[in-house]
Amino acid sequence: ANSWGEAQFARTRMQANGWHSILVVTDPPHMLRVRYAWASNFWGSGLTYTLVASSPQWWSTWRWWQNPVAVKFVESEVAKLGYYVLRYRFGFF
Repeated sequence: ANSWGEAQFARTRMQANGWHSILVVTDPPHMLRVRYAWASNFWGSGLTYTLVASSPQWWSTWRWWQNPVAVKFVESEVAKLGYYVLRYRFGFF
């Protein structure tokens, strides 16, 4: 249902299949929240993952704030990351 659940599912699936590493591809503005979710869920598991940013045409690493689509995506991701920290780190909600 969300990035946190995806990380949990991937860890369970990896353990069930004896996999040791996985490649995770996501949009650049989503990367920080994905990193938080995966690091939290994989901590101490001995499993590894590699995060790779996709290359959408609307994204510019150095000028994302000039694109309204990118700005909305970043704003949404910052809010969602805050929610993740409050919910999964501190147990709120």
